[in-house]
Amino acid sequence: MWRDLTQGRNLPHWAAVSCALVFLAGRYLGLFPEVLLTKVTLIVLTVILLGNIRQSWLLEEIKPRIVGNPIGVYPNWDTKAVRKSLKSAKKSITLFQSWFPDATTIGDRIKARAGKIPPNRQLEVEIFLLDPTNSIPVGAQRVRELNARPGELREVNESDIEAFKTKHREKFDGCIEDFVGRLQNCPAVELRILAYSHLPNLKLYSVDDHDFFFSWLPISEPSTSNICLHIEADSGNSDVETVVEKLREHQEHLRGTARQVWP
Repeated sequence: MWRDLTQGRNLPHWAAVSCALVFLAGRYLGLFPEVLLTKVTLIVLTVILLGNIRQSWLLEEIKPRIVGNPIGVYPNWDTKAVRKSLKSAKKSITLFQSWFPDATTIGDRIKARAGKIPPNRQLEVEIFLLDPTNSIPVGAQRVRELNARPGELREVNESDIEAFKTKHREKFDGCIEDFVGRLQNCPAVELRILAYSHLPNLKLYSVDDHDFFFSWLPISEPSTSNICLHIEADSGNSDVETVVEKLREHQEHLRGTARQVWP
């Protein structure tokens, strides 16, 4: 009751109950006639009944938004849902990004999961990185975006472009080193690292071809701090099924065009 009153909730309900208690005490002390108490009791019961009906209607209204929502939306990628999915992977993990600033953390989580895989099974891990050898330096452009302050993407000269390309190469090599260093000696992990040359506009984690976490690459901000969307292949929602189909098509196209860089 006190919490409701301090937060301004259910005020008519508690006002009616308070009035009923006052009249009940008054009746006990002989201050009010019994007929008045009966009328007040009926009014209180009516108010409580209407309040319960209203609460039930509100619950039905918001239920589709809080129960069975086919799309999970998280404020960033350091979320329990992502960690839980990686830790429970049974067959495959596919990671698609420009590069992974959190490669060590992800690698450790996959390694921990691999340690629980039965000896007769393997966890297929595919990691897609933006190719630094592409003749069109889209990776350098991404480095440029992340090094600029919001709204201030300045003009660049040739020396800037070369510096951005070098930085991209360092990030690319660093990711491979981090993932390989943590996963190459895990018997339960079948690791492949591939380099793609398409525009880096999507971040995607796919676990067991069932859980899909995805988002876009924001301007002047690391993808890890962008929102994370989560859908499941067996949600039973036709719109979600369409999105899953398109994400799978995207993955298959990358597998057919990317070059393998490890092993």
